[in-house]
Amino acid sequence: MTDSSQTTTAEPMTKQDALARLLNGVSVEMTAGQIAKRDNLGEMLAAGSEVYIPYLPGSEIKATTGAAPKLIAQDLRPVPHIPARTLKSERELDETLSELAGYGVDTVLLIAGDTNPAAGPFDSTMDVLETGLLAKHGMTRIAVAGHPEGHPHADSAELDRAIEVKSAYAKDKGAEMWIVTQFIFSTEPLIKWDRHLLDKGFDLPVHVGLPGPAKLPTLLKYAVQCGVTASAAMLAKRPSSMKLLGRWAADDILTELAEMQADPAQETLVRGIHIYPFGDLTHAVDWLQGLRQDSA
Repeated sequence: MTDSSQTTTAEPMTKQDALARLLNGVSVEMTAGQIAKRDNLGEMLAAGSEVYIPYLPGSEIKATTGAAPKLIAQDLRPVPHIPARTLKSERELDETLSELAGYGVDTVLLIAGDTNPAAGPFDSTMDVLETGLLAKHGMTRIAVAGHPEGHPHADSAELDRAIEVKSAYAKDKGAEMWIVTQFIFSTEPLIKWDRHLLDKGFDLPVHVGLPGPAKLPTLLKYAVQCGVTASAAMLAKRPSSMKLLGRWAADDILTELAEMQADPAQETLVRGIHIYPFGDLTHAVDWLQGLRQDSA
């Protein structure tokens, strides 16, 4: 598993080593429904792999948290999403975190969520941090969302302020914190955003979101839904990545990320990758396994 607490000073390594390191620390995202249908996740994923469980709009948060025990039973590490703006009260947050702690969960992804207006007292993730409830319930590992292509409801200054507050929280509470990004189809916006964070003096490690292998119409549909249309325009420019029965795969992006890490002249906060399989975990696992074999 990737050590998310690494500093910005990357250790010297070859591109091959960097690629292997990224692949060995990979995390994936699966809905509670997808987790419920699979009893062999422990065979498909390496022991200790982090599996992020998204909150689906319109559902109960218990549907997300309730998937954690099945992952733990298969020697995997659940990372449930905690959507601040969806929570109806501080009591609901308290009960949700208490439930997770009872399962043995110590890691969450804190997101604002798309509920508008907010259903309760939390307008942002900072409001959740200020309650102290994460620390109370032993949530010592906290992922937060990153937006290399910007956010539809927050400008750059607001996003910088949010990272500043979260970084201060992590230092004050001794929590391990890292940023997980939206999925990207090009490294161009990521590199600019990475540089911006470094220039601002931020040091939270970044795990880059990548789509699992999927057909172009599927990827473009999710790109529009998630507001990553800028880098989606690069899809057509990467014919070399059309593999796996006509599915687009992020081979080129992974190579570029490995080159970034291996280049001693290029400082970067990138320390890991996070895969969005879009419901097709089998193809994603096969793709990752093939890359591991190629890089060995």
